[in-house]
Amino acid sequence: LSPSIAYISSSLGSGSGVLLDGGYVLTNAHVVWPDWAADLTFPDGSKFEDVPVAGQDGLLDIAILGPIDTDLPPLTFVDGESEVVGGDVLLIGYPGESNTAPQPALNEGLISRVRQWEEGGVTFFQTTSAVAGGQSGGVALLPNGEPFGLSGLRFTEANYGLIASAVDLMPRVTELIERAEAGRALTEGTPRELTQDRFNLDNIHSQHAYRLAAEPDTDVALTLD
Repeated sequence: LSPSIAYISSSLGSGSGVLLDGGYVLTNAHVVWPDWAADLTFPDGSKFEDVPVAGQDGLLDIAILGPIDTDLPPLTFVDGESEVVGGDVLLIGYPGESNTAPQPALNEGLISRVRQWEEGGVTFFQTTSAVAGGQSGGVALLPNGEPFGLSGLRFTEANYGLIASAVDLMPRVTELIERAEAGRALTEGTPRELTQDRFNLDNIHSQHAYRLAAEPDTDVALTLD
């Protein structure tokens, strides 16, 4: 699976990312914040510079970069929420990386606790594996090698890892990709006229933008409820 794990370099640091269908790369939002683009490097040496952040959710701490044109195989997440305390878990990512052309690292641990974040609707697996800076956005694997989560957080002085269950994240990931695709179609094709729209600003990092096409000195009325 490691050929599909990207090393992400931003202005404030580095992290990991997972290649998905359509050429999009999933990572944690804090890996790329506050940038709107980042550099990607894969283990085969292929590099992609200034890859745009196509969408992000600050509350769930996820971001989508891309799309990129690559023949590397995308990963498909599975539902790992049947896993129990004591089960093995593997992490692939780039913890503590300093090379410009790095290879991903493999770490092993146990699931030591299952935590529920009720407000966000996300299951987290606490692991005994230490998580160093740069592992954020990496992938967590079941013992049979199937990816089931995103290894993005660490806590306590021992830096124990928290793995976000992919089955809880993927609906939002799909929504971000669909919005990105709709935005690309809008800018690449004929503009779609809107007189009314609905959207949610569901956390402090959310934003929504429109482009107004009007002649100079035109009076415009905008109502927001």
